[in-house]
Amino acid sequence: MSETELNKLISEFKSEMVLPTIDTARQLILKLEEYKSVIKNSAETRQVYTICRYVQELASEFHSFYNANRVISEDKEMMKARIALVWGVKTVLHNALEDILAVSAPERM
Repeated sequence: MSETELNKLISEFKSEMVLPTIDTARQLILKLEEYKSVIKNSAETRQVYTICRYVQELASEFHSFYNANRVISEDKEMMKARIALVWGVKTVLHNALEDILAVSAPERM
């Protein structure tokens, strides 16, 4: 999407509605992308605490995303994208906590 198209999209909606969605989703996706390098660096340096810190930061980013966005909505395409993002966070948290750190993670909170 070009910058012109993005500006047009933003101008069609109230900025206080659009910007938190773009910002929080982007931050969450960037945090998910860090997972592989965090695991690799933790193994190479034998510093397990970096995984714990990453899990805490990911949970915080997810909290911000979830507070700013309705996952279930009338817009089916947006809903699918947000559900996929939530599923990605759930998978990473489960893998980091249960598979790597051997800490049980609740299914619901």
